[in-house]
Amino acid sequence: QIATFTQREHQLAVSALAHLGEHNDVIYVQALYDMSPANYQRGLRLWFLEFGKCTFKANESGKGGVFIYAKSKASDV
Repeated sequence: QIATFTQREHQLAVSALAHLGEHNDVIYVQALYDMSPANYQRGLRLWFLEFGKCTFKANESGKGGVFIYAKSKASDV
């Protein structure tokens, strides 16, 4: 089941980045990050930042945060 979850998480992440690239909207990137288990969030955040047109603003508490569309970044989906 873990492999299946990881595969589905990856498929959703690619779809979220594709949406971000086409519509300049982080809604699905944010939603996937928010619903992911805590142990997946760091890796997912780094992956989104590496390949997507977004930046991340962490909450002051250090837990969670929000993704922001970054017009000048290149997308590498």
